[in-house]
Amino acid sequence: MAVVPLPGCEHCLGIQMKAMGSLARAANQTYSTTSELNATAPGLNERADDDTKAQVMQTILWVLVALSALFLGLRIYCKLIYSYTKIRFEDILLFASWVILVADASLTEFLIKSRFGRPGFPINAHNISILAIVGLASLTCSFVGQVWSKTAFAISILRMCDGWKKAFVWFAIISMNILFAFSASSFWIGCVPLKKRWDLFSDGTCYDLKWVVSFGIFVSVYSGVLDIVLAVIPWLILVRPTPAEASSGLKLSQKEKIGVSVALSMGVLAGIAAFIKASYMKSVNDAAGDFSRI
Repeated sequence: MAVVPLPGCEHCLGIQMKAMGSLARAANQTYSTTSELNATAPGLNERADDDTKAQVMQTILWVLVALSALFLGLRIYCKLIYSYTKIRFEDILLFASWVILVADASLTEFLIKSRFGRPGFPINAHNISILAIVGLASLTCSFVGQVWSKTAFAISILRMCDGWKKAFVWFAIISMNILFAFSASSFWIGCVPLKKRWDLFSDGTCYDLKWVVSFGIFVSVYSGVLDIVLAVIPWLILVRPTPAEASSGLKLSQKEKIGVSVALSMGVLAGIAAFIKASYMKSVNDAAGDFSRI
């Protein structure tokens, strides 16, 4: 039975992208000197509930990391104790995606503790480059962790299916990795010189991040659709298998087939999370410097 760990706090991607959008807009402002820039800070009052919201965010973040570790641990445990199965490539890929998830959670934790994106955060030349690099790295980890976990799940299905279902799963694997790779890299490129992407107040020009956000929305919706379709395929394989699928060695009772199908169909939750993430990303282009309510 293949169990995909929770991809983590996927809606956190909306927070990170909103914050990066704010940095890009700040970079377009003109400052005559560095000291003038350092003296500039948002004229917003800090809300009393900011710390509470930050604590809730941190708690949810690490609870999701712990849950994903639990599911991954159960998967590896079953692979080790039962003789009819073994550790495969998708298990290694799944573990790698969990490591990336922990890295992403740690970077997000750093951004939360730095009060990045909240009223009163000083946008100045001293700290903005460090936080920009951390934010970009967090976005990259988010994309990589998601696509690796989805790919691991698809490979598990690939070992069970045949015919058009196998062709579709291959299409899903290839298309997801191409789109997610482009999305992950798009935040690092597009500036002349390239370092202006993280050194936002240096001389140079950058393209508008709005098209990157729009493409990210498309990728999220596309990913959600594939998650749901991939969750349906196990039912087709186990309930109405083709002759090749029936002779593949998968011998289960009807109850076992239903149980395995339900477990494999948990990908629907990932699809729902992708749609929710896309809905949050729609407001990124309208961000106005306060992201603590997102």
